[in-house]
Amino acid sequence: MTSAFVQDPAFLCDGQVRTGKVDYAGIGLLALSLGLLQIVLDRGQRADWFSTYSLRHHLLGAVICTASPA
Repeated sequence: MTSAFVQDPAFLCDGQVRTGKVDYAGIGLLALSLGLLQIVLDRGQRADWFSTYSLRHHLLGAVICTASPA
């Protein structure tokens, strides 16, 4: 939607129209990160937050997926 309505100024693109490439790996990692974080937030209070290994691993996975350069 943004690429359809927002255009770069002429001095940035030299009059050429760029077609945007979709970063599928980045979208996948972002979705995985948000999913893992949602699991941590949903189950955290019931499982006494970080007393279980699964919640720690889910949070670690979320941090890794968020920080990884895709």
